[in-house]
Amino acid sequence: ILAHNEARIRHLADGHPDDRPRVFGTWASERRPSSMALVTRAGYRPVRYFFDMLRPTLDEIKVPPLPEGIEVRPVEEARLHQLFDADAEAFADHWGGFDASDAAFAQWLADPDFDPSLLVVGWDGDQVAGGVTNLIKARENEELGINRGLLASVFVRRPWRRRGLAAALVARSLVLLRERGMTSAWLGVDADNPNGALGVYERAGFAVDQRSTAYRKPMDAAP
Repeated sequence: ILAHNEARIRHLADGHPDDRPRVFGTWASERRPSSMALVTRAGYRPVRYFFDMLRPTLDEIKVPPLPEGIEVRPVEEARLHQLFDADAEAFADHWGGFDASDAAFAQWLADPDFDPSLLVVGWDGDQVAGGVTNLIKARENEELGINRGLLASVFVRRPWRRRGLAAALVARSLVLLRERGMTSAWLGVDADNPNGALGVYERAGFAVDQRSTAYRKPMDAAP
């Protein structure tokens, strides 16, 4: 299957000439060592590490004050694109980038689990300073027999960083998820996040639950 997929991707890539290096990419969790062994034998090499972090309970949430001049208020429908663009801007310097296209925005809105009332956004006047997109995946929770919320995206734009805004928004997100009946929460983070996100989450009560590896292989290598 891996060889078939590589051949198919090569064929598709030939229709999109580009002068940049072309690579195959894949992903494997530490809980699937056979997958890790398979891609390593096939010539893939680790390039980045990621953590799934879990807060097993939503008890004893310490909610720090918001930075001066910032307030949390609901997001009007007309401002959803502004929020999406702010999220994309904040992740512009992160590994892998962020798809900021109109198609990606439409896909974001079309997610059946998307609920604007679960957004926790810090505003500085009319500017989005930072935010958290929270999700409750009802079907997944039912199948697993849990009540777990997801902090799907946590971001702070550059002018508002290093002021404690991320910690304040994460804590308020946990309180909101608890009010909606959740008993635990999780999120994903780049282990080498350049803005100290890992420490923010650890101080908020999250701990690493699962490690995953991103792999790459040059597409120009011999099949």
